[in-house]
Amino acid sequence: MSQALRAGGASLNVDERFADRYRIVRHLGDGGMGAVYLATDELLGEDVALKLAFAVTHDPEGGLERQRREVSLARRVTHPNVARVFDLGVSGGLLYITMEHVPGVSLGTRLKEGPLVTDEIVAVSHQVASALAAAHDAGVVHLDLKPSNVVIVDGAVTRAVLVDFGVSRALGERATGAGTLDYMAPEQLGDEAIGGAADVYSLGLVLFELLTGERPFGTGESRVLARLTMKPPLLSGRVPAELASLVDACLARHPGDRPTSRTVERELARQLARSAGVDDPAAKPSASQVGRVDATLTAELGLMIAEARTALAVVGDEARALSILEQVLRQAPGLDVAIASRAIALVQAWGDAFVTDDIADAAVVAVSDAIARASHLADAHLADALIADGGGDIAYAVRALRRALARDPLHAASHELLGFLALEAGVDDGTRLRMAWALDPARLASPVHIAREHFFAGRDDEGVALLDALDAERPTRESEVLRMRWCLWRSDADVARALLRSLPSDGTPTREGTRIVLGYVTGDVSVADVRAFFEVVIAAPMAPKRRAFVHMIFVEVLANEDPNAALEHLLGAVQLPLADLRWLDACPALRPLRESSAFRIARATVAWRVTKAFDAAPVSSSTMSTPDCTTDNEDATTIDIAPRYR
Repeated sequence: MSQALRAGGASLNVDERFADRYRIVRHLGDGGMGAVYLATDELLGEDVALKLAFAVTHDPEGGLERQRREVSLARRVTHPNVARVFDLGVSGGLLYITMEHVPGVSLGTRLKEGPLVTDEIVAVSHQVASALAAAHDAGVVHLDLKPSNVVIVDGAVTRAVLVDFGVSRALGERATGAGTLDYMAPEQLGDEAIGGAADVYSLGLVLFELLTGERPFGTGESRVLARLTMKPPLLSGRVPAELASLVDACLARHPGDRPTSRTVERELARQLARSAGVDDPAAKPSASQVGRVDATLTAELGLMIAEARTALAVVGDEARALSILEQVLRQAPGLDVAIASRAIALVQAWGDAFVTDDIADAAVVAVSDAIARASHLADAHLADALIADGGGDIAYAVRALRRALARDPLHAASHELLGFLALEAGVDDGTRLRMAWALDPARLASPVHIAREHFFAGRDDEGVALLDALDAERPTRESEVLRMRWCLWRSDADVARALLRSLPSDGTPTREGTRIVLGYVTGDVSVADVRAFFEVVIAAPMAPKRRAFVHMIFVEVLANEDPNAALEHLLGAVQLPLADLRWLDACPALRPLRESSAFRIARATVAWRVTKAFDAAPVSSSTMSTPDCTTDNEDATTIDIAPRYR
């Protein structure tokens, strides 16, 4: 029999079909702005969380605009520990939002079942801090962090997911009274501009409750005044000293006295590493750990792992690497080097391809498993960096890479990724990429990126010669795509025709996209056909960084044909978020856009993002040669490539 459900004054029934698409399954709970239901999206055959807020015709206190704000702000935040927001719509006069359904129980429910052990509290809090840091990097303050807004998903490794951005604000806005009273920071109670420190305070309150089973300021009416005038009770002696110190810091009354969400995340990561048996995140494995590895890693398994790692050095070979690593783990399930390598393979597969959420979820779990079980290995932190980079969190990726290199200063793959990010950010001239390539000559993505820098600096002959030398050794997809883009930048129809003749046709989206763009350069494909192809591609499931790359190709094609549309795609890439400042400054295709105010805003946003990530100002365009931004190319900095390809 149907059960009536209530949401924002409207009645729904279990098994009712809503908006001609969603079949109501059950009531999940109530968020900051409305009731939430589990529903089946019958068009896609997937479960979603459907928030039915209110009747639009009555629109209490501007609620429609607030819901639009929630969707807009939530979409800025892309992170494995943040629930995705899909759509905003109106049906039958009712406003609704669809979100990722996270199949778990709330942290509040878990807490009612009994106290959590300290290691579990640290692990869950680390993921929540990581989610908050991603939100703050995107310019968003959640403002309603509480146990009921953290969903716990059990699996090989527990996953914590932050939900409900219903009362969120942009950094620097005022938000008097927004949130849940028992978890508000002092500044939320007054008329102050709100920053990420408010969420840090709320996290401190949640941590205190998880560790003690109590709220630091009680539950009566006096709890509000106490928060404004009193220090919280000290945790010293009740929990580990370093954790107590962190909670005390989070609960500082003044926002400027609290650590940032990134600092909290980093400190919790250190405590996780220690609980896994590593005294310091930068420490080498202990003698007992080395003995465990030696006892498990036979010569046969070592050869298999070496083969898998070689495959991972080239984009597109992830499936082969995964197959090999699965064989290894069937024989040695606890082998830490294989666990970390498998995490890298899954993240690369997620970041490189047009994939399903299943692969993304598998990658998240694999990375969490690698950090928990192999934190002493550089590969585990490389996997952590790769998933952050693929999700658009360059700041976290940089820190994870620094953790990797603290464990292994000659870790070629970590130097390569950090070199990519640093060159794109304008804080490195390619030196780190050259080192990565010298450390591991199989990593052919490094010289491709160096070739791109040659093209940006106006040294086309050097760029082409480098790609020719690389392709003679082993053709790669990266080289193929860069050649396509170079033809587009230079409008070189003759070279584009030659590339088309040599290009295999395997039906993959990447290769077909290359053919479409080359056809546009030759004049055989219209801009309308390019639009049609890429609009289908951009709607496919993929990692945020890959989606940003598709936007970038769109920008390069449309910059001359339709500058307004090109700028729309540029802003789409920036919101994902784009971190390639060097492309903005030096790509020849972007000349028609650079004088627009929208472009300048986009560039300022990216410059701010990369400056935060690297804690350093980007190198100026006068330091790295940029034909589009400087008038004297004789001062260009020369990129010295590896000796074998001079």
